[in-house]
Amino acid sequence: MIQENHIASAQHMLVKICGLFVGCLIAAPLWGEVWSSEHLTPAEARGQQIYLTGESPSNHEIAAFLNAAQMEVPGSLFACVRCHGNDGRGKTEGGVTSSDIRWSVLTKPYGGRHPSGRQYPPYNESHIKRAIMLGTDSKGTELHETMPRFRLSQQDMEDLLAYLKRLGQTADPGINPSTVTVGVTLFPSKTYAALNQALTTSLQAYVDRFNERGGIYNRKLELTFLPLSPETSTWQNQLETHLERQDVFALTGVFMDGANEAITEWANARKLPVVGGISLFPQREFSRNRYVFYLYPGLAEQAQALVHFAEQQKAALSLTSTAPPKPSTETTAANLPQTAVNLPQTAANQTAANLPQRAKASKQSRVGVLVSPEFQGSDEVQTLHDQLWQAGWREIEIAPLPNRQTKLIELVQRWHQGDRNVVFLWVGGPPALHFLEEASELGWQPSLYIPGVLNTPNFTKALPRFAGDVFFSFPSRWFAPSTHHQATLQRLAATYHLTSEHWQMQLRVLAGVQLLVEGLTRMGREVTREKLVTTLEGFYEFQTGISPPVTFTPNRRVGARGAYIGTFDAHTQQWVQVGQWMESQ
Repeated sequence: MIQENHIASAQHMLVKICGLFVGCLIAAPLWGEVWSSEHLTPAEARGQQIYLTGESPSNHEIAAFLNAAQMEVPGSLFACVRCHGNDGRGKTEGGVTSSDIRWSVLTKPYGGRHPSGRQYPPYNESHIKRAIMLGTDSKGTELHETMPRFRLSQQDMEDLLAYLKRLGQTADPGINPSTVTVGVTLFPSKTYAALNQALTTSLQAYVDRFNERGGIYNRKLELTFLPLSPETSTWQNQLETHLERQDVFALTGVFMDGANEAITEWANARKLPVVGGISLFPQREFSRNRYVFYLYPGLAEQAQALVHFAEQQKAALSLTSTAPPKPSTETTAANLPQTAVNLPQTAANQTAANLPQRAKASKQSRVGVLVSPEFQGSDEVQTLHDQLWQAGWREIEIAPLPNRQTKLIELVQRWHQGDRNVVFLWVGGPPALHFLEEASELGWQPSLYIPGVLNTPNFTKALPRFAGDVFFSFPSRWFAPSTHHQATLQRLAATYHLTSEHWQMQLRVLAGVQLLVEGLTRMGREVTREKLVTTLEGFYEFQTGISPPVTFTPNRRVGARGAYIGTFDAHTQQWVQVGQWMESQ
């Protein structure tokens, strides 16, 4: 059996011998630049797993013997991919260059040359097996001491050989020498024809502009649009059908709510990157989601930002009993030339003196959370409760939205009588409007905190009749752009044909495509799905110019975590940004 207590000393010994960087040896990702298993035979797919992980698909033991260290350790510590690379070409680390082990190179009729300069005759299968197990080349000469000797079953050896014959030969779907094909999902066409037209026009304009500048190392980016029907329960099957007809390298602009879990499981099973997934309920657990990257915050991140803001409000009011923090003092672009986009009316030059100052300090705020049916029992609601508790609130009532208006009125009256002065409203449409109207009738003035996605025009119109403060969370600052952002918006509108009805959705999808393009560009000439995933995991505060800064890590799949907080000035009928971006954890 392998001696587990030798693992650390084995790693230390190999670092000492090779001069390799510890980060390369120990922390290198087990997933690398590999070919999609959907184009491999079962034997090749098993061999791929051995090459990538050093582990047997059949649960047989794979061990690596370090000749210089005279010890045996798990094969997973020295998986082939770590030294020979994802494409088998080899790489140089710490002054040591590993061999190119692609089948076409090893079996050349005239032989080859080791990185050390020593020549060798052509390899055959027997030679390769001896190299793996005994550490000798096709001439019988001992290989470099950094090459472990592996002990593995005959079946695992045959599977590994099968994969080595394909290594470096097969491209991922959607990749060819001249193009990279990316899929973009569209809404049901009968209901959203105008939106789909706006999206296709703006995205195609972006891609055409990108390709005119050279594309991705002389490859052109090509979009294929995938329309979906209204039945979200069948979206996974619809996408599968689309991909049977058209190979795509990755998906972008995927609206996942209603089929989030199914699409996530499907994408991970296919090892298909989804870049810029859009959902209120992103799949954050890394063990369940490696391939879906969400650009914008979900409901949990926005709720946490609202809680942080409410906490700041409570702390500030306890000290000063004054108004909320002063909004941005930038002037608006009210006099800028109009474009095709109807820019949002903003009041970014409002000061705290202009805003309502009704909030009152309280030693112990009582909190009510009104939750619509689609959110009841969700992890997001539990997270909101936990965040409120951690922020110091103790009297928290989470109430489901009553199914009758009379019951809703009774709830509002009870909360008013119970002096609940902070309410998180997770409902939209008519119920939210009824809540606001009843509170106004009673003269009740709680501070309301609402995810901006639940706001409606009718709700905004009713705000002048409400005496309390109302704050909304937004995933981007376009709800109240400053002068600078107004100018940026006008430029984007002219360049990418943004429309007055759908410009916000166009910007959201454009940001996802921009994120994908940046990932493709950073990868270099060798484009694979796995390399895209590991490249995206290295993004830190990447500026799209459209979205908040984006950060991904091996354990983080939501790029922008937090929200902007805004309020609606009922007197000027303009949106006001309150403070800066509120980061969530």
